[in-house]
Amino acid sequence: MFPIVNTLPEVVGGGDWISDITIVNPSTTAEVEGVVDLFQDNGSLFPASISAPSIPFVVPPSSWTTISTHNKGAIATGYAKVFSNAPVTIEDRFLNPQFSTSVAAATPVTSRSVSPLAAAGGSATQDTAVVLIASSAGTLNLSLSNSFGLPIASRTIIVTAGQHIASFVSELMPSVSGGVINGRLTITASAGVISVIALQLDPSLSPITVTPLP
Repeated sequence: MFPIVNTLPEVVGGGDWISDITIVNPSTTAEVEGVVDLFQDNGSLFPASISAPSIPFVVPPSSWTTISTHNKGAIATGYAKVFSNAPVTIEDRFLNPQFSTSVAAATPVTSRSVSPLAAAGGSATQDTAVVLIASSAGTLNLSLSNSFGLPIASRTIIVTAGQHIASFVSELMPSVSGGVINGRLTITASAGVISVIALQLDPSLSPITVTPLP
């Protein structure tokens, strides 16, 4: 088994969706090798019709490789584990013909606590998608502040180790009056760490910077 593990909290394929997973080798002198394992939401391996569930890779120094899911057939969603013998960075781009897609890639952040910007309800299609995997059983403490930094809503979610959560911020914070959100979401794990990406839909599909907190 390769000693270094990176978690990509969202992979999707089928139903006209494609995930482009890019693995970047930051070393200027040594190649890196490893394997990408793809799992569905329930922890079972990805269907072979969408992607090989285990994909080996070798990346030369200062280079990268991209692995893509297939876009036909029934939609499959889940996450990926990237195992490698040296450090890598991973990025994900989500493609679907109904969205104009940003050229930027979503980069996962792993930390005990994170904070992305969040916006929902300003238009019929506006919402922020937050996707995470919890490394340990415990609770996730969510708090939402407005654009002035004032708290407006909070919530606690019980999670199991390895639980995969993919939700819109409007679903995570249903108590917000009127359903209009424009502020910052903070998510803190009571134990372990969480791996997180965030995407803004309105009606484009763009990654949002997720800030790790102490």
